[in-house]
Amino acid sequence: MRDRHDEFTTRGAKVVAIGMGDAAEARAFAAGRHMPFPLLVDGDKDSYEMLGFERAGLATVIGPRVWRHGLVSLFKGHGIAAPRQDALQLGGAAVLRPDGTIAYRHQAASSSDNAPVDDLISALDELAAHGRD
Repeated sequence: MRDRHDEFTTRGAKVVAIGMGDAAEARAFAAGRHMPFPLLVDGDKDSYEMLGFERAGLATVIGPRVWRHGLVSLFKGHGIAAPRQDALQLGGAAVLRPDGTIAYRHQAASSSDNAPVDDLISALDELAAHGRD
């Protein structure tokens, strides 16, 4: 999303990332990754609950599928950080309508599963086509 941030903003979207750390960790994480959008913290996981993001079993967050993604991340120079909060809490991505209802939701299947950016942009385009209703 960072590399395609302008595609979101030209559609009138406000991109926000949410994590479970504290404010200092969020600032360091965002700065180290040159994030052009805010990274908020939700230590109580209220946003995860509101979006219906589930917790996983241990194999889901440390299994072979995740190792492969982790190695790719290391080779790309992104690094890997040890979890400091709920390591079993899966994340995801969502596109919210102006009234706060969910227009699109992607539940991560593992700790390395990210929503396809094209799907997020398509959801924004669909909202625009329907008058953001």
